[in-house]
Amino acid sequence: MSMCSVVLKNVSFRYMNQKDFALKNVNLHIKENEFVLILGESGSGKSTLGYLICGLAPNLIPGKVRGEILIDGIDVNSLNKRELIQKVNMLLQDPDAQLTYLTVEDELKFPMENVGVDEEEIKLRTDYLLKKFDLSKLRDTYVFNLSYGQKQRTCIASILALDPKIIILDEPLSHQDEVARKRIIDFLKEMKGKRTIIVMEHRAHALLKLCDRVVVLEKGCVKLNCSVNEALKVGIANNFNLNDLTKIFPKRSRFMRSRKAILVVRDLWFTYDGRNYILAGVNFKLNKGDLAFIIGPNGAGKSTLGMVLSGMLSPHKGTILVNGINIGSRKVNRGICYVPQNPDLVFLHDTLYEDVLNSALKSMDLKRGRKFTRELIKAFNLWHLRNNDPHSLSRGERVRAAIAIMSALKPRVLIADEPFSGQDKRNIIAIMNCLNYLRERYGITIIIITHEADLAKSIGDKVFLMKNGKLYGEITCTS
Repeated sequence: MSMCSVVLKNVSFRYMNQKDFALKNVNLHIKENEFVLILGESGSGKSTLGYLICGLAPNLIPGKVRGEILIDGIDVNSLNKRELIQKVNMLLQDPDAQLTYLTVEDELKFPMENVGVDEEEIKLRTDYLLKKFDLSKLRDTYVFNLSYGQKQRTCIASILALDPKIIILDEPLSHQDEVARKRIIDFLKEMKGKRTIIVMEHRAHALLKLCDRVVVLEKGCVKLNCSVNEALKVGIANNFNLNDLTKIFPKRSRFMRSRKAILVVRDLWFTYDGRNYILAGVNFKLNKGDLAFIIGPNGAGKSTLGMVLSGMLSPHKGTILVNGINIGSRKVNRGICYVPQNPDLVFLHDTLYEDVLNSALKSMDLKRGRKFTRELIKAFNLWHLRNNDPHSLSRGERVRAAIAIMSALKPRVLIADEPFSGQDKRNIIAIMNCLNYLRERYGITIIIITHEADLAKSIGDKVFLMKNGKLYGEITCTS
């Protein structure tokens, strides 16, 4: 009988300053070299489970833990940091929270040096992993200049460089384009049977046939723990399938759009270093109320375009017209708001209500601002959380909160950067409903940057492909 790599006995966990337990009486045995897929809606406790297994909680993430967690028969909290990271390592959902060093190569090399890997082995592992995850050309790139998808692949390569016996990957496909997703899945196929692999992922269809066992969490409890065949029989594939989203959302005809051009971009160029252009002559036009999608591979320049349009970055050259007015290099009153991939960057106050109200007061008096704030928060189904610290919300709630805060500024154009990444089906529907509400109620033009190409081509009024800094003509469903 195979030895158990991971054992949880009656484990419960409550985050500091939280009333409810995130995990409740969890019992789980994971065998050595087993591949386990952890499923569940956002907020079900999947990430928390990973934090406990790898020792992040309660050591670095404070909270109260009950029960026993064993790694190879040893209490996880009795292992020192060096022993622990060589036994188990975890990919976090947010790569910015995990990146520590200056360049991509440094992220792989320095952790190995810290645990005493010899110089020749460090070079072999680094070269192999950089090539495996399509990072070789980026090895000397500063990590803060990477796309989110490239950052995530750098984090995956970094934890694998330490060669841990147990690998935990929290939403490893969430920020990746289709090519990169296939690359990661192919690597997991190679690793299967050689390491204990625990993956938390909303894209069940991509990994179900690859894993050995499925565990479903619901409200912090283990609802299902079974083989893949048993999971398929009870319909797990359908419950956690993101491929059928195109059947859920309203088609284009539901919304009345204007023929009036609200955003015109001409010959837009941008470079970070003065040599390599991230944007290389971007041209496009959107009308009032349009729902536009920008798709394309990691590192194509999608997020950079959003930041340039919103004034976070200044273009090298080009023209941006909003409602016929050349906004030039102005950084305020542009009429364009950008919701970044990391929604936490938007939160400035202690409560969600304060954040939304503060945005509203930029363009209206206190009485109207309070009314507008109440309307937005209720429309986004966040009213019951209005007095909460927005950082404490779930990922799906934080994305909706960030959209509410930016839309309270009453922009003509709202850009949402990867709002669906790391989201379950329920939250994707909720976020899309919020964006459609802004179109229908206020005529706001919406630009969504995403890797969900099928969804984009199904419901978008306009879909653009971005590659190598260029925005190619509108993509139709057939093309």
